[in-house]
Amino acid sequence: MCNSNKDKIIQMYYNEHLRPTDISRALNIDNGYITRIIKQDERYQTEKEKRKQFNKQKNKEQTIA
Repeated sequence: MCNSNKDKIIQMYYNEHLRPTDISRALNIDNGYITRIIKQDERYQTEKEKRKQFNKQKNKEQTIA
Protein backbone atom coordinates (compact mmCIF):
# COMPACT_ATOMS: atom_id res chain seq x y z
CA MET A 1 0.00 0.00 0.00
CA CYS A 2 1.17 3.49 -0.69
CA ASN A 3 1.58 6.20 1.92
CA SER A 4 -1.45 8.07 0.66
CA ASN A 5 -3.66 5.15 1.73
CA LYS A 6 -1.96 5.04 5.11
CA ASP A 7 -2.43 8.79 5.50
CA LYS A 8 -6.08 8.47 4.48
CA ILE A 9 -6.63 5.65 6.99
CA ILE A 10 -5.06 7.69 9.79
CA GLN A 11 -7.06 10.77 8.83
CA MET A 12 -10.34 8.85 8.69
CA TYR A 13 -9.74 7.16 12.04
CA TYR A 14 -8.39 10.06 14.10
CA ASN A 15 -10.03 13.09 12.45
CA GLU A 16 -13.30 11.71 11.13
CA HIS A 17 -13.61 9.20 14.02
CA LEU A 18 -14.64 6.33 11.77
CA ARG A 19 -14.40 2.72 12.86
CA PRO A 20 -11.88 0.41 11.15
CA THR A 21 -14.79 -1.50 9.59
CA ASP A 22 -16.20 1.68 8.06
CA ILE A 23 -12.76 2.69 6.75
CA SER A 24 -12.28 -0.78 5.28
CA ARG A 25 -15.55 -0.55 3.38
CA ALA A 26 -14.94 3.01 2.18
CA LEU A 27 -11.46 2.28 0.85
CA ASN A 28 -12.06 -1.36 -0.14
CA ILE A 29 -9.05 -2.46 1.92
CA ASP A 30 -8.81 -5.45 4.24
CA ASN A 31 -9.94 -4.68 7.80
CA GLY A 32 -6.84 -6.35 9.27
CA TYR A 33 -4.60 -3.99 7.33
CA ILE A 34 -6.58 -0.99 8.56
CA THR A 35 -6.20 -2.15 12.16
CA ARG A 36 -2.44 -2.71 11.79
CA ILE A 37 -1.93 0.79 10.40
CA ILE A 38 -3.98 2.36 13.20
CA LYS A 39 -2.18 0.41 15.93
CA GLN A 40 1.21 1.57 14.65
CA ASP A 41 0.28 5.20 15.30
CA GLU A 42 1.46 6.67 18.61
CA ARG A 43 -2.01 8.12 19.32
CA TYR A 44 -3.71 4.71 19.21
CA GLN A 45 -3.94 3.93 22.94
CA THR A 46 -5.18 7.41 23.81
CA GLU A 47 -7.79 7.35 21.05
CA LYS A 48 -8.89 3.85 22.02
CA GLU A 49 -9.45 4.96 25.61
CA LYS A 50 -11.36 8.09 24.50
CA ARG A 51 -13.66 6.01 22.34
CA LYS A 52 -14.18 3.50 25.12
CA GLN A 53 -15.19 6.24 27.57
CA PHE A 54 -17.44 7.91 24.97
CA ASN A 55 -19.25 4.64 24.22
CA LYS A 56 -19.57 3.85 27.91
CA GLN A 57 -21.20 7.25 28.52
CA LYS A 58 -23.44 6.89 25.45
CA ASN A 59 -24.62 3.45 26.59
CA LYS A 60 -25.26 4.78 30.09
CA GLU A 61 -27.39 7.62 28.70
CA GLN A 62 -29.37 5.22 26.49
CA THR A 63 -30.02 2.91 29.44
CA ILE A 64 -31.35 5.80 31.56
CA ALA A 65 -33.62 7.15 28.80
